[in-house]
Amino acid sequence: TRRSSDLPEEISKTEGVTNMVRSIRQYLDWHAPQMELSAAVLSNYGKAKNHANQDWRAWIGSGLVDSVILMNYTTDSETFYAQSKGALENRPQISIGLGAWLSRNNTFLIRHDIFLLNRILT
Repeated sequence: TRRSSDLPEEISKTEGVTNMVRSIRQYLDWHAPQMELSAAVLSNYGKAKNHANQDWRAWIGSGLVDSVILMNYTTDSETFYAQSKGALENRPQISIGLGAWLSRNNTFLIRHDIFLLNRILT
């Protein structure tokens, strides 16, 4: 039997978060099967998994969540496009969250992000 203390700290934290998501899924399946479970997660999968312990690809793949909303909060259009494109390809369970608060009343940035998302999706 493996103990959590035998595992690297990052793995055990990620497993802990995944176990919490699994527990919530089981609760919903039993008590509120009509409800969907979504999670707002970091958009960069590597950072999400390695720094925030959010293994959202595994959660989607194993059916633990119905959908994820990527917090793709950046003012850099290239980063926004790359992270959105990589995440949205063949994954209908993913939505993109825009960092509107970053634009500080500059609607051009949000309109440009929407334009980029439309390019990806069409």
